[in-house]
Amino acid sequence: MNFIKKILFLTGIIAFTICLSSAQLLAQDSPDPEVKKQQRERKKGNRAEMKAVYNAMLDSLQLTVEQREEVEFINTKYRAQMQQIRQNNEGNFEAMRSEMKGLRDKQNAELKEVFSEEQFAEYEKWQKENRSQRRGNRNRN
Repeated sequence: MNFIKKILFLTGIIAFTICLSSAQLLAQDSPDPEVKKQQRERKKGNRAEMKAVYNAMLDSLQLTVEQREEVEFINTKYRAQMQQIRQNNEGNFEAMRSEMKGLRDKQNAELKEVFSEEQFAEYEKWQKENRSQRRGNRNRN
């Protein structure tokens, strides 16, 4: 009889744990409106910060007006394609990463045609530093 009580007790604990885990997962998928609002605000702040850093980088490259217009055109074109890749591969990180890398390589090839050798070297240096900073921020969160 004692054995049956132990099994029922353990079964209850397991069931409770599963229910609790499920509730947490559901809460993560659909946070309350206040949490969603905070997440949107954080993203807006990150976008504004990234845009400021990006513009400072473009300024430091001392681009001509024509170069800057071409860079903006290229980046806008690829931004739309990257958004499409994110939507198509939602949840499949490896596929998205692979497609994004190919797209970034194409984008960099086009930018290399616009930049001088020195400008492109400085741009690549900035990309590498920026990537390292993003990875560092991701590891802190």
